[in-house]
Amino acid sequence: MSQNGFVNNICQNTPIPMCFLIRAANDLSFASSSQSPDVFQGFGAISLCYSRSVNLANTTIFQIPTAFIYFITIATIMIILNGINKKYTAIGRSEYSIFFQLVLISVFLQMVVECGVVPHHSFVFVHFVSLQIAMTGCVCALLFTNGLLGFKIWEDGTRKSYTILAVIGVVAFVANFLVAFGSFNDWFGVSNHNTVIQFATTAEGNINKDVLLNTIEGITNTMNSLIPLNSNRNIKQTKVIGILVVNYGLNAIFILLYVVSQIAISILIVKNYWISGTVILGAFFFASGQLFLYKMSLLVCTASNHYIDGLLLQSLGNLFAFMMIYKSWEISTQEDLEFSVTSHKTMPNGHEKIH
Repeated sequence: MSQNGFVNNICQNTPIPMCFLIRAANDLSFASSSQSPDVFQGFGAISLCYSRSVNLANTTIFQIPTAFIYFITIATIMIILNGINKKYTAIGRSEYSIFFQLVLISVFLQMVVECGVVPHHSFVFVHFVSLQIAMTGCVCALLFTNGLLGFKIWEDGTRKSYTILAVIGVVAFVANFLVAFGSFNDWFGVSNHNTVIQFATTAEGNINKDVLLNTIEGITNTMNSLIPLNSNRNIKQTKVIGILVVNYGLNAIFILLYVVSQIAISILIVKNYWISGTVILGAFFFASGQLFLYKMSLLVCTASNHYIDGLLLQSLGNLFAFMMIYKSWEISTQEDLEFSVTSHKTMPNGHEKIH
């Protein structure tokens, strides 16, 4: 499947914020497909089915059930951070604390862009979506980096360790942000949506959908006559290829390397197979969430009569995956439990009560 076909399939079946910024008027494959998503006056490609929205105080709130899961995820991560801070001398304590703090920011950004906190038509929406994509890439890169701690390549909790985390995190964040923001603003390819909208605007300033589609068809026919067939297939690919490679390809590689490294550490170094079990279980939850989001979202949405969609199940899968990441680290540091920070209260008889 070409990059165009891949993105077309995602936006048809999945209500992700990225599709609001990949404008149908700028994607020739959308305009020529009878089964393509609709064109919504510059709002991009809309999924064929998405969960119900709610109007609250003149504000449209999307993905209410998913927002509820995000609140639970935020609370869970705060509990995880508290548990990490209590294991004062555990290996990788500072590194995993930084990781979950970034996860907390990433989840918050996901909630902002998916639930309509920032309106899709707002000029800052593209910045928030780019930030969310960048933070996701940063989290995946640091997950892989933390997965190497068990090999003792560098000492945890040292300036060198913090420097490695900072460099990798900043590079991943900046690279993901520039690729996403540049793709949405046509830095890397041909853009014609401004021209299309100019010729498709009525005297009142409203966009005429019929004129818009006819204009796109005319541009498509003109390009087909001027550009060879193989080159025509790549007109739109340059707009999304960066996001596909970085946000989907590299992140998947980082996650896969983390799973492999943790299994290797569990079997060869720590010799505790419970770590492998939690990592495999976390990978299963994450993969299941991605499957529901990208392959079964339309089916779930239709079956539930628009009450939920794949985003809800994906957020649940991510929540359980985060819990398994923490659990695998906790199991690997069980020998340090006696060094946990606890609160003490002096009893009247002079003894201490440990909570």
